[in-house]
Amino acid sequence: MKLRVFGWVVLLVGLALLFIGITGYLRGPSLAQFMRAASGQFRGVDPDWYRWLTHWRAWALGIACAGLALAVSGAALAFQRRWGFLLMAAVLTAVAAAPWLLQALRLTRYTYERAEIPGTLVTLALSFLAVVAFLRTRDLRLMPNKRLERP
Repeated sequence: MKLRVFGWVVLLVGLALLFIGITGYLRGPSLAQFMRAASGQFRGVDPDWYRWLTHWRAWALGIACAGLALAVSGAALAFQRRWGFLLMAAVLTAVAAAPWLLQALRLTRYTYERAEIPGTLVTLALSFLAVVAFLRTRDLRLMPNKRLERP
């Protein structure tokens, strides 16, 4: 029963991230126009808004993809499929590694793209916990219409 509840929570978090990613992608142009108008007030800076919008949309798509994958892993856990833990661990590991990889390739330009150690450590710890949960549930059997029981 706890696994199902956890699965539904992960599913809802994944759907929320999917919504945030899609909304960020779609509302990026209006945000760029607002920031362009506001930037005239700050030291006469007029950055390249097309480049900013491209970076913003790329991150929004990444967030949407991660949210979709988390929603799928949450649905798998809600239906008591252990591979949901592995998918969750893979997504969390990719989320932890992506900013570092992009920074190493010098593809980051803005503050929101920079890798930070605390966020990476928390994400990797959650990924580790998902792998541990996968390994701890390997000897569980699914009984129809019953709780998970150890053999």
